[in-house]
Amino acid sequence: MEFFVYFSSNYSIRFVLECIIVDLNKTRTRRKSSDRQSAWSIIKHQLRGVQQVLNNPTEFTLLQESSIAASGLCLGEYLHERTGARHIHFSSDDQNNAFMVAFLTLPYDSSGVAHILEHTTLCGSESYPVRDPFFMMLRRSLNTYMNAFTGSDTTAYPFATQNRKDFDNLMRVYLDAVFFPELNILDFAQEGWRKELDSKDGTRLEYHGVVYNEMKGAMSSPVANLWQYLYTNLFPDTPYKHNSGGDPIEIPNLSHQDLLQFHSKHYNPSNAIFMTFGSFPCEEHQKRIQDLVLDRFHGKEQSIVSPLQPSFKRPTSAVTEYCVDSIEERSTHVVWAWVLGQTSVVSDCLEAHFLSSIFLEHSGSPLKRYLETTELANAPSDLCGIDDSAKQLIFFCGVEGSEKHYAETLETGLFDVFLNLKQDGIPQEEIISIIDRIEMAQRDMGDGSYPYGLRLMGRILPAAIHKGEIREFLDLDQAIDRLRSEVKTDAVGYVRKLVDKLILNNPHRARVVMVPSSDKASRDDATEQANLATMFESLSSEEKVSLVSAAENLRMRQCQIDDEELLPKVGLSDVPSYQPVIRPSRISQTGEIAQDGACFKEYEVAANGIFRAKLALQLSNLTESEIRYLPLWSEYITEFGAGDCDYLSMQAKRSVSGDFSVYSSIRPDPRKADLYSGWTLVSGKGLARNKQAIIESMQSLVSETRFDEEDRLKDLIMQSRADAEQSITEKGHQLAILTAGRDLSGFGALSELWDGVSYIKFIKQLSKSNSTEMGCAEIFEIFESIRQKVLAGAREIALIGDSLVLSDLDHDMFSGDFVSDERRSDFSPLDLDRFVCADENAWIISSAVNFCARVFPAVSLDSPDAPALSVLSRYLQDGFLHQHIREQGGAYGGGASYDSEAATFRFYSYRDPRLSDTFHDFNKSIDWFLGDTNSRRLEESILGAIRTIDVPSSPAGTAEKSFNSDLFGYSSDIKRKFREGVMDVTKGSLLAVCEKYLLSRESRLGVLASSGNQSVLERDGFLVGRL
Repeated sequence: MEFFVYFSSNYSIRFVLECIIVDLNKTRTRRKSSDRQSAWSIIKHQLRGVQQVLNNPTEFTLLQESSIAASGLCLGEYLHERTGARHIHFSSDDQNNAFMVAFLTLPYDSSGVAHILEHTTLCGSESYPVRDPFFMMLRRSLNTYMNAFTGSDTTAYPFATQNRKDFDNLMRVYLDAVFFPELNILDFAQEGWRKELDSKDGTRLEYHGVVYNEMKGAMSSPVANLWQYLYTNLFPDTPYKHNSGGDPIEIPNLSHQDLLQFHSKHYNPSNAIFMTFGSFPCEEHQKRIQDLVLDRFHGKEQSIVSPLQPSFKRPTSAVTEYCVDSIEERSTHVVWAWVLGQTSVVSDCLEAHFLSSIFLEHSGSPLKRYLETTELANAPSDLCGIDDSAKQLIFFCGVEGSEKHYAETLETGLFDVFLNLKQDGIPQEEIISIIDRIEMAQRDMGDGSYPYGLRLMGRILPAAIHKGEIREFLDLDQAIDRLRSEVKTDAVGYVRKLVDKLILNNPHRARVVMVPSSDKASRDDATEQANLATMFESLSSEEKVSLVSAAENLRMRQCQIDDEELLPKVGLSDVPSYQPVIRPSRISQTGEIAQDGACFKEYEVAANGIFRAKLALQLSNLTESEIRYLPLWSEYITEFGAGDCDYLSMQAKRSVSGDFSVYSSIRPDPRKADLYSGWTLVSGKGLARNKQAIIESMQSLVSETRFDEEDRLKDLIMQSRADAEQSITEKGHQLAILTAGRDLSGFGALSELWDGVSYIKFIKQLSKSNSTEMGCAEIFEIFESIRQKVLAGAREIALIGDSLVLSDLDHDMFSGDFVSDERRSDFSPLDLDRFVCADENAWIISSAVNFCARVFPAVSLDSPDAPALSVLSRYLQDGFLHQHIREQGGAYGGGASYDSEAATFRFYSYRDPRLSDTFHDFNKSIDWFLGDTNSRRLEESILGAIRTIDVPSSPAGTAEKSFNSDLFGYSSDIKRKFREGVMDVTKGSLLAVCEKYLLSRESRLGVLASSGNQSVLERDGFLVGRL
């Protein structure tokens, strides 16, 4: 069902209603019952749209309205004639309403002006002249998401909430912040950059600033550097050659006046896109936008247009460096990139993603196979696939763990793959499976906590920013049908045409070779220090006094007490009542659970044509070695062959039916932290029409997987090593927390073993020792032992979909084929008290910033103290740590958290220029809390804790969460009790748990730091290792 309505004097409301009724009657005759429900929902929104037009007094004109059957929503596109502002509204029954305002923000250099402006706009505005309204609203809100982000050409400000009052509050604050910010020069100095005299003796200059330190951390990542170098080489004549986030070398070139001018040019209605999603009426959003913003602007500003890079006549190449502490053999990155088309043209995007899937969908795909198996590199690059975030589409592919002199040979092999694909094509069923995945991506509402409305906005944002046809990116049914028809007629010819057009005959490409340098960091630092020394020598006495005065003024602003009541808020009275988790609509059983039976749980939910299944197998009797290897077993089992099929043919076979994953989890009992249970979960997801094939693939995945493909195992271990090394600077604070908490409980030791420094060192060692046949044989022996114990475990199965999908499922499909040498009756609890971790509690990494953690032992979720610990973490983070670690200390982030599973209370910092001072701030936060008398802080902290509990998800995601919780004993009653406890927390109970856990127990420390801090760490008593 689809129709477009243009409201003008030529169309009467009666005519519009007749169109809707006629279309509805057609829908009734040709739709299944599940579709009718969606159709009725769309019609209801259409009728509501009619009422909106009658009641809407704003100057917005409806340009186009259309129903999106695949998503069950109605899309409205509006234009505010006087200012040129655009509004896109997604009308839906979803109660998690979302908002975004976005701007085209083209950088003119790499000073990070768009990024620093994004930070500084959120530091006070005309109607809310407080120093930190964004973070204040975080703790005065029931939001399900709040953020702001800067892309290569876009800056956006999104939020989501289920509470109407909260939505209105956040919209007011966001709109005022964005369009009427104070942009105080002191906030620019705090969030962007500033020069200060060294705090010790004032004999040298230093750079400080939140974005400055954020980008120092971000650009410590080799992949981030590689991405930026490729953009610079692909788009040399456009703004895309610049680093919109900011190059730390160039950030100090930005002036406050530059910031003001950038805001004036880019942050106006003519350059803005407003987007709203959910159940709240469109006309109310428009009235508020007009009242709060648009009525204060008169006329349209000059349009900003993002330029296209002219196509190259010949490819380009470049060689650059990245920082390492020490050079290991084969540590060079070699990556290629092609410009394919425009992100605002749906056919360009569809072709690009289709071709990328042919190349890289799975390990049997031709290009991915080459990148994984070439002897000239260790692993495929993290930069493989389509980048559709900017004006022009980019296809990346490449390797890491190579050598500079291999680049030409690698390129020859790469183009051999393309030529062979052009000549031979790929099997028809694989092409169909790729199209099925495109359809599934359109229908999938997700299964995580990220709001669905914001997912949709993100999907259309590039097209919206660059004036494309938005509706086409939401409703791909017609485009998919055309694609199916074309490949059905001539699949080989279609693939040949794409390979020729986008790759072989496309000279707009670049190759970047990035080699390691052990002295680049010291050279860069020496250059910066020399520049600062020159500036210091040129300072007059008056200028030095001025710097001291500016630093003191900033410190005073950071310490000023604002009137928080200037900001709107929600209170505890606005917190909704507890919503029990979704329960299975049907539970059944086959056989005897104690022997070979299974428990089935069916969850009937709105699934939008997607079927999900989860097979849970209980873990028991695992040895220490088996527990250590369990994450690798879980990750790799989908990557090997099965039965008579090698891994290449097995990957192709599974890809036809859907997506599959396996992971294993061991968690403590919520009532007793030293009792553990473990499950392996096999997950399958795909279009509902493929449910039979999905179940069959899941059934065979564990039982038939082959453990004899040694070359495949070696490739997988090298890829795991590459992934682990690349992740260090992104999750440094997590590694520091795990290091500090590893010996406080068995679960802490396990977490560090699986996800911490121990895992990184383990996979590095494994990559060296698995090169022999004996090494592979030992690993396969462990894998087979794990398999036998997994197959012997109790089985629970979750089936998730709409009523039609679940109605004819045969539960016997999950019986049989679970033959094991182990007996289910031999079950015994898991023992985690046997792991010994490394002695080091500080690790040197290749990074320009640090990550600090302090961890205290605490209690599990069922303890009466757990709610107060959860609230206390918010109290300390919002009231003290944010101000001292981020604003004054210059770290990108920092805070406190309570982990009920690890039974710990943690302090942490992220991308932090400091070390010792940060640990002092952790201690000072406790003293501050004991003396704090702010009566409002408790309510805000409770709201913060409730937000982390009441995280909404899609219907399918909620069902999966319920199934997983039941497996580990996290019942609805336990969650309800904890939530009620949070609502009942008092200042007295916070003081009690602070005394009991933070003042009376010893803590542990953990650090990941840059190499220049090794002597400081040793002086402070850390045991230092090198990662």
